[in-house]
Amino acid sequence: MTFIKSRRGVVALVAVVVIAVAAAAAYAFFTSSGSGTGTASVGADTSFTVNGSTAGTLYPGGSVPVTLHVTNNGSGHQVIGSNVYLQHLRACANGGTWSGTYAGGSCSTSEVGSCEDFDPGNAPNVHASDFYLADVTDITDYAPGGPYDFAGGNLAMNDLSSSQDACKSVGLTLFFATR
Repeated sequence: MTFIKSRRGVVALVAVVVIAVAAAAAYAFFTSSGSGTGTASVGADTSFTVNGSTAGTLYPGGSVPVTLHVTNNGSGHQVIGSNVYLQHLRACANGGTWSGTYAGGSCSTSEVGSCEDFDPGNAPNVHASDFYLADVTDITDYAPGGPYDFAGGNLAMNDLSSSQDACKSVGLTLFFATR
């Protein structure tokens, strides 16, 4: 205690207090608020690719299961959110295959136009044509990529009251779309 009572001690104590106050003042700051802007961009939807395959062979009055294969060509998650339906079909003689688009392709054999009659999935009379596939509702959230498979109903070959001999041994190519 004698050191603090001495003149040198008082000077040292005052110096320590001054340094401490100066140090505290050096760390002082104001708080405030603010605002500003930023930018971001959002992508757009990208069309899905929908293909299908069947298991089994069709005969008048019978049906085969259809598996639909969906590919999300976008960069983000997407939902079809509507019905997948049979938009068109092409028939090729002797089990032939169709290549190309519906309107811009051809059969590996010969086309059998008389066997390309089908009822769309929302038709009022589903037994009026050679083939029928009911619309399939799909509300799946698809990640980018694929293909992702899901049950696409049953493709039916209706038993008509007229000859369906033109459809014997044809290879069918199914074209799908969404509505």
